[in-house]
Amino acid sequence: MVFPLFSIGNRETPFILGLPFSVFWVIFWIIITFLLVLFLYRMDPDKDEKEVH
Repeated sequence: MVFPLFSIGNRETPFILGLPFSVFWVIFWIIITFLLVLFLYRMDPDKDEKEVH
């Protein structure tokens, strides 16, 4: 997110949703990363198994 992709979005203009583009760029990647982790968690076949002690 920071390097090298942030250099693509490191601009003050245009404004998106009232935010400078660089701030929007960081928030966008945080949301994309969260959705990717959520998707991978749901696809994990071991998440529903119970541990046996």
